[in-house]
Amino acid sequence: MDYLKVKDHPGLIRDKKSNAILNNDQIALNKYKEERDRLLKVKNAVDDTEVLKKDMAQTKQDINEIKQMLMKLMEKN
Repeated sequence: MDYLKVKDHPGLIRDKKSNAILNNDQIALNKYKEERDRLLKVKNAVDDTEVLKKDMAQTKQDINEIKQMLMKLMEKN
């Protein structure tokens, strides 16, 4: 493939065949991938936290129901 350098943009090249401008900056690509992965991990952590909050709320509700049932059982005795 033949490429031409894009004037005043050292990280860009133009493909002669398709006339497309391509990013040739490997460092910028690696930084982008690292940031994307970091943001994905943060999103997953937030999602996990939300699941834990819902589970905790359900557990509290279950404990309260068990507590009420025990109170009723104690009243009968």
